[in-house]
Amino acid sequence: MPEAKSREIVLNGIGASPGICIGKAYLVDKEGVEVVGKYPVEPKDIEKEVKRFKAAVKKAGDELRAIIANTPEDFFTPTSILETQQVLLKDKMLYGKTIETIKSESINAEWALKKVVAEVRAAFQAMSDSYLKERVVDIAHLSERIMHNLVGAVSVDIGKIAKRVILVAVDLSPAETSQIQLERIKGFVTDKGGKASHTGILARSLEIPAVLGLKTVTAQIKNEDLIIVDGTTGIVIIDPGEQKLIEYEERKIAYEERKAEFSRRSQSPAKTLDGHRLAVLGNIERSEQVASVLDYGGEGIGLYRTEFQYMGRSDFPSEDELYENYSETIEVASPRPVTIRTLDINGDKYIASQPGQEEQNPALGLRGIRYCLQRPQVFRIQLRAILRAALHGNVSVMFPMVATQREVLAAKKAVQDAA
Repeated sequence: MPEAKSREIVLNGIGASPGICIGKAYLVDKEGVEVVGKYPVEPKDIEKEVKRFKAAVKKAGDELRAIIANTPEDFFTPTSILETQQVLLKDKMLYGKTIETIKSESINAEWALKKVVAEVRAAFQAMSDSYLKERVVDIAHLSERIMHNLVGAVSVDIGKIAKRVILVAVDLSPAETSQIQLERIKGFVTDKGGKASHTGILARSLEIPAVLGLKTVTAQIKNEDLIIVDGTTGIVIIDPGEQKLIEYEERKIAYEERKAEFSRRSQSPAKTLDGHRLAVLGNIERSEQVASVLDYGGEGIGLYRTEFQYMGRSDFPSEDELYENYSETIEVASPRPVTIRTLDINGDKYIASQPGQEEQNPALGLRGIRYCLQRPQVFRIQLRAILRAALHGNVSVMFPMVATQREVLAAKKAVQDAA
């Protein structure tokens, strides 16, 4: 009897987290809240509707806190992302605007939330920077959680999946991704998302293969389908034939062997063939990333990008906030060197409280050291925090986007004044 022919479908997406996994598909079947009705609310019931919205937001916050509390301590990235989402819950862009819409248009909370999210989505998608564009996904995930609470839908509990599978979903929020049990979930693929999305960042922190942005993968894969996920190339193969299975099993083994070899060699000194010693340093954006740099043989922090502490908030961080963050980073890295780059915003980065004016060429305009010199109080607070934290280890300061000697002299004077 002839062997049944494989249907073998190859899909191309975005390789968000490297590695290869082969296994059965598990479709994350979410109860949809895309379609919500619009109805008027009587003036006497407006406050009751606002309270209903606030209760849904509070419940969403409680859910995020519970997930953070149950996330293993070594999963720094997932918890930091979820903590950021907790702050976004009460952001005026989402929370305040929805309440305002309920009151001004006398409409139900679900429709007001949907309208506000659509406006926010349009504003973010008009941005040129890919990192900021991806942040609209966080707003969408949060609004979906609030909407679930408003309509009484049941959220999926990924943490309760009891078999070794590959997750297939329209999208996975950071909260859902952080519930992944590594001993059960081999990898995941989604219709939405990109490399810079928090889902992609989490996949890399969990070190499991992930392919995102496949658009129609949930429509093409059925539960229990055998699939191959190649997070390095962004390829997903549905119902692979025997030859393809053999090929990818070999690739998987080769990848794991190469990864293990890199891990073993990562602690070895970096030397050229003629004996010249090199220092291999890691770049970070958050203090919790220091441990990962050191685990992989990094000999210090070559660049600590500080602007991420300023982004996505309505005010500037205080000196004490910055000091705590910097000192924690320096202490963990000590006695290894840490180079802290002062604030580099505007151009492709911005602070919600200080969006600044539109510039014809923001990459060459008021950004980096020029931004700081024009806002001496903001610069002074950061410099004071760095100088205080420098007592805990080996610290250098880098000034970003310097164009002239005058800027260097002015920046060095600012350091002296702060000292």
